[in-house]
Amino acid sequence: MRSEDSMKAIEPLIARPREAGLLLLGFKAWAAPAAPDSELSLREELAPNSTRAVWDLRHGDTARVAVTATEHASVRHALKALASELEANQLAELPLGPPDIGEVSFVHPDNVPPAVFFVRGNLTLGVYSFGRERVDVVPFARRVDAELLARPRDAREGGVDITFDNGGLRAKPRWSGADGYVKVLAPGADLRKDGELIAGATGEAEVFYVEPGRETYSTKVKR
Repeated sequence: MRSEDSMKAIEPLIARPREAGLLLLGFKAWAAPAAPDSELSLREELAPNSTRAVWDLRHGDTARVAVTATEHASVRHALKALASELEANQLAELPLGPPDIGEVSFVHPDNVPPAVFFVRGNLTLGVYSFGRERVDVVPFARRVDAELLARPRDAREGGVDITFDNGGLRAKPRWSGADGYVKVLAPGADLRKDGELIAGATGEAEVFYVEPGRETYSTKVKR
């Protein structure tokens, strides 16, 4: 798909993202919520800050769903990266996806294996039907997107140490694991990653440490 075609939908959002106050650090594709009645069968690092996970659906040995996730410096960087990723797609045209998925989403047309490509926070994500059996991946993409966007429930206060440095902040979980990630929510802020610093967290922000299967921790920050 030509980048000039995808940019018609993406460029207005670069100027004014809908959810600039969300930043995810260290997110891996296998930390996404599992598809119903599925089993995680593959976790793979594709490149620095880019991972893929595959779930086998128990209702059929040939039905599989894959998720790819790539971390960028900000939502604006992610939107620009999505245009580049779509340009590498061999299809000449990708229709826009459902408006309730991500900042913007694109989908495969009906005559090829189902897939959804979208941006949420500073991540570019892809959700694919990965096996011989066609799987409708839109519901799973919605599930992943909602999980990334939501404020974690039942988070215990504490457990994330915050330090301030060079106009930004650092978030260090006290009990981190290989599959955990940091989620920063700061409505109205323009969050971005500057090396190891979280920049742009003006006003009140919440920093969460999320790891599947473990307790979630949170800390509030006010600048």
